[in-house]
Amino acid sequence: MNASTISAFANVAINASGSSGEPSPSSSILIKMWSISILNNSEYLDVLYSDYDYRFEFSYDTRDYGYCECTPDMPDYREDKHCCGHGCDASFCAFELHKIVHVVKDTWHGDEHDYWDFEDEFYINDKELSDKKAEEDRLRKIEELKNQIEDALKKLAELENKLNETN
Repeated sequence: MNASTISAFANVAINASGSSGEPSPSSSILIKMWSISILNNSEYLDVLYSDYDYRFEFSYDTRDYGYCECTPDMPDYREDKHCCGHGCDASFCAFELHKIVHVVKDTWHGDEHDYWDFEDEFYINDKELSDKKAEEDRLRKIEELKNQIEDALKKLAELENKLNETN
């Protein structure tokens, strides 16, 4: 069996914003890695996606050293730049390269009814906790109402006593 493998870059996504076509300070390029395996004159085709991608992020490194006060008599002075390039504000290109490692990619094994059973099992602890909190809230409200009734009965008794004393 004769096998050959072609490795390639795929899905190159460029995220560059700015209406003038200039890259913004946070432009990036995402490169997704994949390879194609071809066996026996294209009878078998297998696309294998890598477990990693690369992301290049382009930005600027702004160095605020101070306003340019260069004069033509200074060393390294360039007439076309009107600057000697030492100790003046400047911006430079910068980039970061990230290797993004994909730990796992999987999907649900089963049908929808199996998923419903999983959800019920997964959230049963939340339901039990919710039921317990609801029961505690009901008991607390009952206790508060009993205290309010007791206070109201005391006030009622005081008012009735004052009314009886005045008659």
